[in-house]
Amino acid sequence: MPCAEPRQTFNVEGFDLAPNTELQLRWRLPSDQYFPGPFISTDAAGHFKAEFEARPIVATKDGVPSKIEVELQIPVGPLKASATVYEVLDAMIVTFFMAMLATIFAVIVAAPLSFLAARNVMGPYGRAGTGVYYAVRTVFSVFRSYEPIILATLFAFWVGFGPFAGAIALGLVTIASLGKLYSEAVEGIDRGPVEALTATGANGMQIVLYGIVPQIVPDFISYTIYHWDINVRISTIIGYVGGGGIGYYLAQMINTSQNNKAGTALWAIIAVVWVMDFLSAEVRKRYT
Repeated sequence: MPCAEPRQTFNVEGFDLAPNTELQLRWRLPSDQYFPGPFISTDAAGHFKAEFEARPIVATKDGVPSKIEVELQIPVGPLKASATVYEVLDAMIVTFFMAMLATIFAVIVAAPLSFLAARNVMGPYGRAGTGVYYAVRTVFSVFRSYEPIILATLFAFWVGFGPFAGAIALGLVTIASLGKLYSEAVEGIDRGPVEALTATGANGMQIVLYGIVPQIVPDFISYTIYHWDINVRISTIIGYVGGGGIGYYLAQMINTSQNNKAGTALWAIIAVVWVMDFLSAEVRKRYT
């Protein structure tokens, strides 16, 4: 059809479009820019009719006419998470619980061993106590000298790739680290309650339960929560070498050049580390 003259009014019709849908009419100018028009809606049959005016701004330029476009605004429903989000969430849950299990296991083992590695507890037992003290301290030092990623690689070959290998490796390192921290907390207690209990004839177990434990509980809680926070971060690296969880997922995505999924995993790691750091700080502030 011929081009309209400036200020000429004409009708625009559309057929077989999405029914009861909002749309916008607009001019596509010769410069490829667009000039917006009115918003209207189609009827139940997908038909619309609108009156348009050819304004001077949309006049033909250098022999190239402006054109009328129709942009349908079809609702697609609420936002939905992609399959990648669920994959990353599953892997992050594995990482989270791997760190938690390693920390719980380490606390169960390190707490009693820490008393054996405290000089003020073992010293009164003479050479035997001193020998136990140095033996336990040596064990802690040996396992703290290994990086978790090295142990995770070894256990991945021994027990197979997955969260089990990562939890074992992380648990061993955490035992050594928490054991040292716990023992130093025991050595830093106030001697007054211990001497008072000793003067009343209390035995060794009673001295520990009533003279030492009440003083070290806040430090033990603080160290445990702090180390759980650290373990969540380390779990991502352990997973990268076969320990399972989000680290293993991230390694797979990078190796297969699925950069969009790798990016989602990285953002998930950043978010979880930030949340864990905030929560651990709040819990330590409340209970210590």
